[in-house]
Amino acid sequence: MSKITVMIVDDHALVRDGIRALLELVGDFEVVGEAADGKEACEKIKELSPDVVLMDLAMPVMTGLEATRKICKEFPEISFNIYLWAGNVFSTSSISGENYSKAFNYFKNALDINEKSSEPYLAISGFYNKELNLPPFEEIIKVLETGLDRVENKSKVCFALSDLYKNVGKKEGAQKYRSLGEQFQRKGH
Repeated sequence: MSKITVMIVDDHALVRDGIRALLELVGDFEVVGEAADGKEACEKIKELSPDVVLMDLAMPVMTGLEATRKICKEFPEISFNIYLWAGNVFSTSSISGENYSKAFNYFKNALDINEKSSEPYLAISGFYNKELNLPPFEEIIKVLETGLDRVENKSKVCFALSDLYKNVGKKEGAQKYRSLGEQFQRKGH
């Protein structure tokens, strides 16, 4: 299994050294680079292409927030991953309607970047709470049905729709999307 590559960005060398030591203890990570400020991080990320960037927010020259914005603008795939990550964080800590709403919006932001990926659609369908109807069932269905026209792996989205309909006791919708998913699967979609 390949290690997750990491770049550490912090203006304090002692902090960078400490994070590096912790990551080396875990063993699943390989630190591929370090930077002392946001500007340096933006320059190094192009050549290093790390899987993860651990970024301090308060730094000289360019703050971590400014650097993150710049990196996301220049590397949309990183924005996509950030939105997916944030959506997953809020969806797993959903104890209030506000968190459900935040998660739903982060997943939709990921779709704005890459509408062909099935990941955000599956994530949206996976955190529906039937008891609270959060996010609202109709909104989830609308996003997933719209996604069928865009996504590359149509069968996965169809099966997610089928499961959602089954979850709320709508057998007709569940069967419709199960059959459609099987058709797409046979065609390799």
